[in-house]
Amino acid sequence: MSKTIFSIMMLTMIFYLIFQSVGQTSQPRFIQAVRTTNPPQIDGRLDDPCWQDAPKATDFLDQFFDTVVEDQTIAYILFDNEYIYVAFLCYDSHPDKILARETKRDSSMGNDDYVAFCIDPFHAHHFEHRSFFVVNAIGAQTSRIAGGRASKTEWKGDWKAAVSRTDHGWSAEMAIPFAIINYPSTDKPVTVGANFDRNQNRTSIHSLWSNIGSPEQTEKDGHLVGIEFPKKKRSLSVMTYTFAGIESGEGKTLRAGLDAKYAITPEITAVTSINPDFSNVEQDVESIDFSYRERYYADRRPFFQEGSDMMGGGSWSFYSRRIPQFDLGMKVYGKIGRFSIGALDCIDFSNMSEISDDPLID
Repeated sequence: MSKTIFSIMMLTMIFYLIFQSVGQTSQPRFIQAVRTTNPPQIDGRLDDPCWQDAPKATDFLDQFFDTVVEDQTIAYILFDNEYIYVAFLCYDSHPDKILARETKRDSSMGNDDYVAFCIDPFHAHHFEHRSFFVVNAIGAQTSRIAGGRASKTEWKGDWKAAVSRTDHGWSAEMAIPFAIINYPSTDKPVTVGANFDRNQNRTSIHSLWSNIGSPEQTEKDGHLVGIEFPKKKRSLSVMTYTFAGIESGEGKTLRAGLDAKYAITPEITAVTSINPDFSNVEQDVESIDFSYRERYYADRRPFFQEGSDMMGGGSWSFYSRRIPQFDLGMKVYGKIGRFSIGALDCIDFSNMSEISDDPLID
């Protein structure tokens, strides 16, 4: 028995030392931002002249073992006044086994062959400040934009991506508008956090240019040096809706409302919603199982998704689904210096009138 215990302890120590070393040898990497005057055509083929001299991110590392992977990836990056351009050349020793099934936009692609670009414009080294842009080997796109953005493309903005198969694997191109991400107000070149990664379905290998390790130590992200952010114009986006019909028990009905989003500065955004219609939002189905505490379910309503990372979104500090419906909602969120801010207020005029008519209240 003692020998068995000793053997188990030795194995445990060996595995501990191995996993402690994983991700420890990699150092954050640097890549120079280069402006292009001849942007690429986003068709998935890297035959545009601009890619020939573009900065390269090479020597992708296995996320778990911190070793150079066999099937390598080369990533390229450029920018102009409107877009960040990213390209990937993915080598695969068995190109016939490249696999991607997901076709729905903004779905999970964890089991597909895919590539991803991550940018941290404020160089904050925190997950909530990192935006991800992902495309799989058949061209399906998904993204997560920092600050908490609504899942609807109309709210968070659109970006382009395309892929192409090659004799040695596959390739991808992205064009990401500066307009859909928040970034610091500056007219000088700055260094931001950036990373490139790839998932290979056949080998289950996830590789990164700057390896942040399995625990995802974001301070080990790579650095994009010398990017120049364009001066962001104050933009107002307005979406309206009108609904007319016949409802059971109520007869004819007519409803209208609007949502508006205004970029006060590149860092701060204001959102207003008047008489919102949440009837077409697919929320998570709440369980009726007994629980000693309130259950947390994600809120997919665009008004509450916007800026959710600045207001404790995904945690117990603020649970927006306690607010079922409202007539007027106002929200401001963003960054001031190194601090994140968020403020929200919702008003239900019908409940206010009920309170004011209560004879017990003066």
